Amino acid sequence: MALKISGKIWIDKNSKHFLGSGRIELLENIEKFGSISKAAKAMQISYKTAWDYINEMNNISDEPIIITSVGGKSGGGAKLTAKGKELVHFFRNLEKHLGEFIKNSNIENNNFINFMKRMGLKTSARNQFIGKVVSIKKDMVNCEVQLALKGNINIKAIITKESLKNLKIRENDEIIAIIKASSVMVMKKNNNLLISSDNIVPGIVSKINKGAINAEVSILTQGGDTITSIISKNSLNAMDLRKNDEVYALFNASNVILGVIL
Repeated sequence: MALKISGKIWIDKNSKHFLGSGRIELLENIEKFGSISKAAKAMQISYKTAWDYINEMNNISDEPIIITSVGGKSGGGAKLTAKGKELVHFFRNLEKHLGEFIKNSNIENNNFINFMKRMGLKTSARNQFIGKVVSIKKDMVNCEVQLALKGNINIKAIITKESLKNLKIRENDEIIAIIKASSVMVMKKNNNLLISSDNIVPGIVSKINKGAINAEVSILTQGGDTITSIISKNSLNAMDLRKNDEVYALFNASNVILGVIL
């Protein structure tokens, strides 16, 4: 007997609810009406509830999602930023592919446990970036995939030819690069050491969280992405690393995992 599958998408960030179908609908209505009050009315929610959602999304997002104006002949209004429009498009695209997956799924009961195990996989990697495939170089076994991230930053990944084939990665595709924070090294810009790392990304230390043994260093790149590194407190102290220091985030191409956007 086949199982009937249904599902909804929730996107969390920093352990907080960020985006769901209701919030996306609110963003779409704000863009449609140019007004938060009219968008709230269309959704039959209170003006306060709409504002609460907007504030939560703007606070969680790295960039503003909505901008508002006050006064004027029209009495003020609201509209989505480029980031807001990008998030709406991204979410609706996810919903579309989830719907296609559900429509085409036909899972027998005896395969249900294995299916759920596969669906339950999550990544603990802190660094996940969307990039565009610039080039692919192949040898007998492996492939070097070069990605362009925001801010004219290019990174390299090494994967097997079999993985390249299975993921159907081609030039100009948008894919996801995943790097574990423990695989990212940090070096100050004024360091004169020669480094053989495949990927050297410049940035500024935006935050340092110290633990009992290790420290979590957040590095803001010129493209607006944040790269997180886990280093020992001894290393942190030895480098005298502080917020706003100019640094390089270093990681090898073999430590970059690639995933495709369905």
